[in-house]
Amino acid sequence: MPRAKVQSRLQDMEQSLRGRRASWRELLSAQWRRPLALGIGLALFQQTTGINGIIYYADSIFAAAGFRTAEAQLSATTWAIGAVNTVFAVVAVGLLDRVGRRPLLLVGLLGMAAALVMVSVSFLKLGSGRSGTETPGLPDAGVFLLSGVILFIAFYAMTIGPATWTIINEIYPGPIRGRCVAIASATHWGAEYVITQFFLSLLDALGRAGVFALFAGLCALGFVFVWRYLPETRGKTLEQIQDMWAAGGRAHGHRKP
Repeated sequence: MPRAKVQSRLQDMEQSLRGRRASWRELLSAQWRRPLALGIGLALFQQTTGINGIIYYADSIFAAAGFRTAEAQLSATTWAIGAVNTVFAVVAVGLLDRVGRRPLLLVGLLGMAAALVMVSVSFLKLGSGRSGTETPGLPDAGVFLLSGVILFIAFYAMTIGPATWTIINEIYPGPIRGRCVAIASATHWGAEYVITQFFLSLLDALGRAGVFALFAGLCALGFVFVWRYLPETRGKTLEQIQDMWAAGGRAHGHRKP
């Protein structure tokens, strides 16, 4: 019996690999529209939920938290961003298959939103409005700010950071995988370019507290998106995922493998 299952599985894989590739026009058909939009949305939220703002603004964040010298800021960046990112990315390897993609993303986006609220409130306490002035002598706000940054990096590194590309590369069946992954990748880099170009303008318009509050709101929006549209794919074969989309797959009712 196990041998028969293996042979059947190999035949399914061979048929999938030999299948006709969908055209660009077919990607917008009713069958593929949902997974295409899902990949675009995940790539977009991965970039617009604050990671670039934290990294680009790291020196100023740590200066506001009390790290006054360039050496101290570099050390804080190395440990609070580099080391935490590395450690929790390793944690994600064990959690993706144990917990599942969907629950991990939901917890991560909530955690990221909470951490960004901490960062935003800290900047308010530090007096960082549109003028960019700071009120000295507030070590508690600095510690709160540093804690928010570390928590954000930890949640990002073990959830939406690595999970996004795991999901994007498994939700697409053979006929559409190459083109849909390419579109998701273009969305990823396009969003990063936009954030890079307009981050300072947002900073001038909203102030530091406002910008990170905006990122927190985008995390909440990402939570709703994942909860509403992302089905669980843990333990499913590519053929099962293709059948799921053909049946009009929804987030609800597809949580179990």
